Parts: sequence; C-alpha cells; structure tokens
Amino acid sequence: MSEHIEKSVGIVLKGSFLILIGTIIGNVSGFTSKIIIIRATDPEVFGIFSLCFGIVSLAYMFSTFGLSVGIARYVAYFYGRSEENKAHQASLISLKVGFLLSILIFVVAFFFSDFIATHYFRKIPNLAFLLKIIFATIPFYALLDLAVGIARGHEDVVPKVYLLDF
Repeated sequence: MSEHIEKSVGIVLKGSFLILIGTIIGNVSGFTSKIIIIRATDPEVFGIFSLCFGIVSLAYMFSTFGLSVGIARYVAYFYGRSEENKAHQASLISLKVGFLLSILIFVVAFFFSDFIATHYFRKIPNLAFLLKIIFATIPFYALLDLAVGIARGHEDVVPKVYLLDF
C-alpha cells in the first residue's frame, strides 16, 4: 500500500474512533441527564420536557436545511482543488444563509407556539411559554451546526465531538 493511502486510512481511523467515543459519551450523558430529570421531578415534567425536545428538534431540522452537510462537502472539495478562497467564500455564504434561515424558522416557530400549544396540547399548562424560550436557541444551534460542518470540511472532527456529541 502506498504511503499516501496509509496516511489517509490512519486519519480516517483516528476520526472514526474519536467520533465513536464522543457518541458513546454523549449518549451516556444524555441518558444520565434524563434519569436525573426523572428522579428529581414528576413524570409529568419529564413528559413536558420530552415533548418540548421533540417539537424543537423538528425546528432544528429545518433551521439549516442540510447546509451543514453541504458546506462540509464543498469546503473539502475546494481545499482538495487548492481553491482556499472559494472555500472561504462558501463558508461565509453558508453562515449568512443559515443564520437568516434559522432566524426565519425561529420567528415562525415563536409565533406558532401558541397555536401548537392550544390546538394540539390543550391540557399542558405553560407549554407555549416553554416553547418560546426553547425556540430562542434555534439560531445559536444553526450557527453551531454550520461551524461544525465547516470544521468537518477542514478534516477536523474534534469540534463535532466536543460541541454536538458531548
């Protein structure tokens, strides 16, 4: 096997191992935090927490429309062709578009939180208020997701493990 292929396989194995460890630790800590919430509160509070988390996860999904995956691919593509300027421009454009999309999703979700709470979940008190608070995190999560995508395009998986998995 050539030296270049061995080096590439080593990089892939190192990144895969780091992602595996980060995913395991992230899942264990997520499970542990849910156990703590269950033991410290009523089942009703945990149910409201899970419901809010599910609703906000849908909003997160739409907040970047897959830009984080696309920017990772294009940054790697442009760097592979030694076009660092295009990679930089693509990164800036994705951050701007992603931020604007996430603001739009936040505004729509914020104003529809009363509708969601009153039409679908009538018996849950203060759900609209909780959703409004949690929806405020959408732009921050979108920028974080895009920054991790850009880092992945630069062949750096460490930010993904620290910022998204943990």
